[in-house]
Amino acid sequence: MKRNCPECATELQPVRVIDATHDLPRKTGGAHVDLSYASLDAKPSFFMKAIPREGTLRAMLCPDCGRTLFYAQPAN
Repeated sequence: MKRNCPECATELQPVRVIDATHDLPRKTGGAHVDLSYASLDAKPSFFMKAIPREGTLRAMLCPDCGRTLFYAQPAN
């Protein structure tokens, strides 16, 4: 799906935002994970303390002005 930047109207490009659960040597991330989201009232599980995810976030970048936008992609 094509989207345009709300700032300058240039076509946005999909990008990957890299998050890591821990750092490796040379400041590279280890165990890369997709960014995800949960509801504000989500409660961590008792045993593992995991917060239930509602979906993932996808990022789009404007190559001209640098604006980055995130879009929710609900889990199936």
